[in-house]
Amino acid sequence: MVSKRPYSIKRASDFQKLRENGKRKTVAPWLFVSYLKTSEDYVRFGVTASRKVGNAVVRNRLKRWCREIVKQVAGELSTAENQSSVDINFIFKPVADGFIAKLQYRDFKSAVEPILRKICSAC
Repeated sequence: MVSKRPYSIKRASDFQKLRENGKRKTVAPWLFVSYLKTSEDYVRFGVTASRKVGNAVVRNRLKRWCREIVKQVAGELSTAENQSSVDINFIFKPVADGFIAKLQYRDFKSAVEPILRKICSAC
């Protein structure tokens, strides 16, 4: 496992490029992922979660979980000859009140990890 913090997408233009040109995969009714192959030698990720998803505590927890899973998966898949280069945006959708607040890490990881492995290995 790599201990380095993964790169994050911060510029609005990068999010816009992902929205317009990226592919989308629905992970769960509360989450879909937008991704785009890039020319860089690293994986970047971003999180989009409006206030309708939950309060700041919930949104920050989701960001931490995404960062941790990206760090694990990208670290395992990146080797000298197989370097993933992709931008990924996790887009959280509002669902029933309190659902995401009650979501456990193991449930989140079991939903996100397989699709993230598929995206990183394909790019």
